[in-house]
Formats: sequence, structure tokens, C-alpha cells
Amino acid sequence: MMKQLAGFGRQGIFTLLFFVGPICLSAKETVLKVACVGDSITEGSGLKNKVLESYPAQLGKILGERFEVGNFGHSGRTLLKDGDAPYWQSELLKKAWLFWPDIVVIKFGTNDSKSWNWKYGKHFERDYTALIKTFSMLPSSPKIFLCRPVPAFSGRFGISNEVISKEQIPMIDKIAAEQGLEVIDLNEALRGKAEFFPDEIHPNVDGAKLMAEVVSGACLKAEPTVRNYHLFGNLDQESPIYEPGEKMTFTIKLISDKKVVSGLILKWKRTGDDGLEESGESHLVREGCEIVSSTKKPGFVRICATLWRGNEPVKGPDGKNIFFDGGACVAPGTLRGLPEPEDFDEFWAEQRKVLAAVPLKVLEMKEVPGDDKVVVYDMKIACAGGIPVSGYLVMPIDATEKSLTAEVAFQGYGVKSARKNIDSGRDKIFFVINAHGIENGQPAEYYQKLAKGKYRAYGFSDEKNSKRQTSFFRWMYLRELRALEYVKSLPAWNGKDLGATGGSQGGMQSLAAAGLDTDVTYCYARSPWGCNFGGREQGRIVGNWDVKNTPALGYFDPINFVKRANPSCKLHLVTNLGDYVCPPSGVWVAFNNFAGPKSMTVKQGCTHDYEMPNFPSMVIEK
Repeated sequence: MMKQLAGFGRQGIFTLLFFVGPICLSAKETVLKVACVGDSITEGSGLKNKVLESYPAQLGKILGERFEVGNFGHSGRTLLKDGDAPYWQSELLKKAWLFWPDIVVIKFGTNDSKSWNWKYGKHFERDYTALIKTFSMLPSSPKIFLCRPVPAFSGRFGISNEVISKEQIPMIDKIAAEQGLEVIDLNEALRGKAEFFPDEIHPNVDGAKLMAEVVSGACLKAEPTVRNYHLFGNLDQESPIYEPGEKMTFTIKLISDKKVVSGLILKWKRTGDDGLEESGESHLVREGCEIVSSTKKPGFVRICATLWRGNEPVKGPDGKNIFFDGGACVAPGTLRGLPEPEDFDEFWAEQRKVLAAVPLKVLEMKEVPGDDKVVVYDMKIACAGGIPVSGYLVMPIDATEKSLTAEVAFQGYGVKSARKNIDSGRDKIFFVINAHGIENGQPAEYYQKLAKGKYRAYGFSDEKNSKRQTSFFRWMYLRELRALEYVKSLPAWNGKDLGATGGSQGGMQSLAAAGLDTDVTYCYARSPWGCNFGGREQGRIVGNWDVKNTPALGYFDPINFVKRANPSCKLHLVTNLGDYVCPPSGVWVAFNNFAGPKSMTVKQGCTHDYEMPNFPSMVIEK
């Protein structure tokens, strides 16, 4: 599909190469099935109308129409297979399986505590684990909760509260920890509430209500995970590029298992490079929530939205808020950074001399396991500043002279080993280096100690960044230049094809590498960090990973290096419209500053470390 994009004026015509959108069908939200498995307390014994008053019945009322709750409690039953009335022999267990639940709540132990049953207590963990397994193997793959039993307020019916509290509960906690399951503490919730237990064992309607409230909290918390919730956002046109003042209409929908559903609340905030802010909230309907914005200033608009239920943000499986973060822009082809230092080239000419004063010498070349097709070396190469280039060199084991292309790869921010990527070196020279010249392949403690000490918050020091001679980036860039020199010295290099690749901090390094060494013929920079250090001063929204700008940082800004890359270099960038670790405005400035043919992938609804499922994207080229 070809489409001319608007908003670039004299900067040239950009072409839309492809667009990928979601495949989402509107549908009624699937009802989640909750199976309450247990004994008489679950069944509702002692209540006037257990069909309406049992805790599962009241749980269904609390959860509402999005859930179907099944009561599979059976009076007098034990978890223990050797008990006097094992639940294993109950038809309700089979019915619970055939219910195909999405969530299972298991509450056993009260009848097991009887002395004639607890003599088999050594099998409690075994039998409980076996019951869990019967549910975890169901096709519905349910979320399973284990309940600590409610307290017994007397020894009536032979039930022992001491066994429940001192023996069973520790066992249940242990089983849950071993199986990776969550525990619902009904014992704590009902402790000291004897008034809710008329016969001192079974809860009345108020006690059942309290149980239902506690269990409902666990079910609602699990709902986003079970339903596989996420927010999907898109624009009213395929391109995120608009004319000044033109309406930008965002539509955000709630997705569950690839279907558009309704319910819950969306809270959103609009910010932008124009300095304007706006916020709002809306109930999500199947048509989605529309947010209309615009800007007259060249630059970006950002929409951040989160999913809420009542006064609580809805969490995903990772414990983080379910969100959408995306944007749109006006005339991004006109964006430029702050003026570069007048003596930029003179400074780097001096740095080349500093590097040249240290002979290109291999300090260490230790072979490490590869496979029968490639050879892998843990490398150390002498470099300026007293810190070597350190990384893994991978290449075909039978490479002949001048037969291979070469690629130097750089990594994201962090204090870590270079990654040993065997597959990347099957058909080329592949040299991946770490940012610090430190040892590779060491235990985690080695890197943790450095991250907390010598390299703590590296790159962010205002004091070091106040002078170009002391900035961390100076030595990092010289190490990458030396890495390029090294791979070019290898006999197997074909003498013409040289790549520089990486993401985030590695993307920053890739752009700098292309500017420092015009032999680089291919540069791939995914979400490059540090583009346009002066963005905040220009009024851009920059997020919280912004390095405070100083005059010295102009010598290390990727937007200034990419100007100096070989115009015949193949440059490809990636920018995410919700990434404010590496803001899209800065990445676009880098794109604009390259003089040769170039391309860039633009992704909607994606942040630095999150990709919205089925995110729309386009590739532009100039």
C-alpha cells in the first residue's frame, strides 16, 4: 500500500511502505467461570436458603454478570483420600471438572481435622497436591486459589481448631509456595467473629457474605490475567502524521482474548511538545473511548491511558497497570536539535589521535564453547583510557580470506556481560561488546557489585557531563571505534561490508559508530537513546530517562554523529510513539539529520519495553 504522508514541507516526501493493524472482532465479553470446591461450609449447610445465601451464591452477586459461580461444596467431605467421606468419591468433583472453570477456589480441612480422619494427616499434602493437579490439567487452565480454612469455635462434630491452625494452615501455605499458587486467608478474615457461627462451625449469612467478599477480591485481582486484558489504541488514519491544527482522533479499546469488550473505566492524560495538558475519563464501551486532540506546533502529542475498576487501577500479570501509551505528530520532518558545538570535528580529530596512540593489540583471545560451525572468542583489545574493548567474537569456523561481512553490535543500558550470540556469527564476523570494557561471562554478583559501585547511574553524572573530557560517553565511543578497527583488521573481512547495530544505548552507539567510521555501510538503531540531549530545552516531552543537558554533551549526541555517516550507508531506525526513555522527537531528529537514503519503522502503542499486541506500524523512507 502506497501513501504520501503530509506534514513534511520542504523536507521531502515520505512514503508509507506498509501498515499493520489489529484483527479484533467485537463480541460479548466471555463469562468467567469460578468453581468453589469444598465441604459443608462451601455448600452452605445451616443456612435457610443455601442457593441464595451460601458464600458461592453471594460471591456471584458481588462479581456480577462477567462471572458465573458454581457451588461444588459437598457436606461432610474430606480432602484426605483415606477420610471417612472423601471428596474424591463425590459426583460434585466430576461436575466441577466438567464446569471447565477459569478460576478454582479450594477450601478443605475442616472435616479432615477430625481425629479419625487426621490420623491420615501425613497424606494431607499429597492428596491436596493431587487435587490441584486434576484442575490444573483441565483444558481451561484455570487460576487456582487455596483457602486457609475458617476457624472452628468449638470441638463440635469432632472438628479440631488446633489441627486447622497449627498443622493444616502451614501445610496449605507450603503447598501453595511449591505450586506457585495464591492463598486466600479466610481464617484471618473470620477469626474472632464467633457471632457469625451459630453452631460454632458453619457461618451464617453474614459470615458467608464476608467469605464471599474476601474471595471476590482475589477473583477480581486475577481477572485481568485470566481474561488476558490489554488496551489497544489506534488513530483515525493510517499515518500518525497530521497537519498543524488538524484533529487527531485516538480510539482506545479494551481487548480480552483478541475480542473487543466493554466495561471498566479508562483514565487518560494528553501531553505534548506544545506544553498543553488535558485529562479525562470514560466508561469503555465496545466502540472504544475516543480522545480528540491537535497541535499547531511541529512535534508530538502523547496519550497515556490506564484501565481502572472503581478507585483501583487494574493490574496485569506482571503486577503493573494495564495501559496504553502512544501518540501522533505534526511535521516531524522539520524537527532539528540544538546547534552542535562549533569545534565538534576538531574535538573528535583529537580523540582519534588519543586512540591511535594506543596500538591496536589483542590483549586476550580466549576460545569459549561454540559449536561445530562457529568459533567463539572472549576478546580483550587495547584501547585508550586504560580500559579495553571487551566482548565476544563469533565467526564461521572455516572462514576464508576476504569472505565475510562484519558487524559490531552494541547493547542496551546496564552493567552486564556481552551476550554470546552464536547464531549471529554463522555467516559473518559478529563482534558484540559490552559498554564498560569489563569481564564477560561472570556470575551475576560481579555485575551487581559494579552496578552499585563504580558504574552506578553511569552517564547521568552532571559533574562528569559538565566537561567533555570526563563524560562517560567519550570513552564508550572510543571503545566502539576501536572495535570497528579490530574487525576491519581481520583477514576474513571482505573489505567492504561493515555493520553497526544495537538498541537503546546500543542504538545510540550504532549512530555514533556510523559517524565516527565512514566505512560503516549498514546502521540499525532501534529506539536509540540520547538523541537530542537538548530536547528539554526545546520544550520537548522527554520522560524520566533524560540526561540533563550540558554544553559538553553536544560532542556525544547521536544526532550530530549521524550527520557525518557515509551518505551511502544504509540507515534504518525504529521509534515507538509511546517511548519516553528514547522519545520519538529525538529519534526523528536523528533521522532528519542523515543525508543519505534512509528508512524508519514507526510503532504505535509501544513503549521502550512494551509492545502493544497487534500494534499498528509503518515504515517510512526518504
